[in-house]
Amino acid sequence: MPIKKTEESKMELAKYIVLTKDKKEVRFFAIGTIDDNKTFTGIIHDYTGGGNNKERLVFKDKWIPNEISNEALEWDVEVELFNSISPYTVEQIETAMDKFICFDTDVLNYVPQNGTMKYYSDGVLIDNMTVNVPFGLGNTTFIDGYEIGDVMSLEEIELQKKIKSFVRNLELADCIRVGDSPLLECWNVILTEGDFDLISTSWENEDGLYEYGLNLEDITDIEFKDGKYHIAALDKETVTLYRMNVLGGK
Repeated sequence: MPIKKTEESKMELAKYIVLTKDKKEVRFFAIGTIDDNKTFTGIIHDYTGGGNNKERLVFKDKWIPNEISNEALEWDVEVELFNSISPYTVEQIETAMDKFICFDTDVLNYVPQNGTMKYYSDGVLIDNMTVNVPFGLGNTTFIDGYEIGDVMSLEEIELQKKIKSFVRNLELADCIRVGDSPLLECWNVILTEGDFDLISTSWENEDGLYEYGLNLEDITDIEFKDGKYHIAALDKETVTLYRMNVLGGK
């Protein structure tokens, strides 16, 4: 029987920063996290000079929508959508990137932090960034040239909210029940960003040894009903979480 374990997520920042020709300002950047499936979650910033810039948020290689039904969304709304599904908030990512760049109100743009030029090679800093990023854009903006084609639908965002809530309650649970299993007090919970085996556990009864694994990417829907999480995934049972009283729903 595995020992109950939670592996806390550690944000290892993936960075792709390109400076302007004079190396005094940031031309564009992609900063966030890369999971084991090579998908990017984070912030993309594009600066075109004269205080003009735009930023987009990305969750697992899909754009967070910046408009709904042809109505533009305020940046605060985009941030709220991102924060509701991402393991890290925009504020946390911005705080982590302060080590390398900071916003200068005099030029209305990001600039390299003092003492960080040693990390750049010919004005480019790449670290822990394993996704394809667009070099040699010419007149194409960074955001337009970035290899992300899909925008998340509101349905996808709602599912990710449910998954995030489920994961949060999974961290708090004292025991779980999978289908008709006995109450299980020991299981592995893998919460590190990029690890897709969310739950791994096993138990033994008179019929033999049973094993259960829930793959995060297989979840197609989650419903909390009658004190249980009903998880629609490939060939998976209902999961019930307990912590003195049944958890869930919020």
